[in-house]
Amino acid sequence: MDNNSCLTVHEGRIYIVINSLFASLGSLANLATIILILWTKAYKKHVHRLTLYLAVFGLCFSLAVGFEVVPVDANGSNNDTLKVREGWNDACTAIGFVAQHIGLSRSLAVLLVCFYVFLLAICQVKLKQRFYEAAGVTSVVVIPSLLSWVPFINHTYGLTGVWCWIGDDCAA
Repeated sequence: MDNNSCLTVHEGRIYIVINSLFASLGSLANLATIILILWTKAYKKHVHRLTLYLAVFGLCFSLAVGFEVVPVDANGSNNDTLKVREGWNDACTAIGFVAQHIGLSRSLAVLLVCFYVFLLAICQVKLKQRFYEAAGVTSVVVIPSLLSWVPFINHTYGLTGVWCWIGDDCAA
């Protein structure tokens, strides 16, 4: 996979600043939620534990989004093409994999909470047993593994724009 982006260094710098801002804001919001739930001991109620799980996955996702731009070399002249820093290709691949996995996990966690709310509101089924909760959290972490390894087959994890993710040949 080519480690060059189709963006210029100037465009990349702008995207990196915006990406870093949103990653920081998302991280702070999720961290505040986690701290409040733990500090008030609200996690003793199932609905607040669900919120805690969503906040933890949200924090991990925000951090992954922030780390996606770390391997990018934005030190060239403004019209140069953005690329991965020398020796950071493997790190970019790893960050892309982690970001993909966490993104899928976060989406699956939201789907699982929506399913629980549906069961509770429409079917009036209450899943209070810890087994279901543990199985849900485990599945949210494990099931994305079924998809996030696929880009390794064609070595497609790499630089996309300013992000280390599933690469794209923008010249094509």
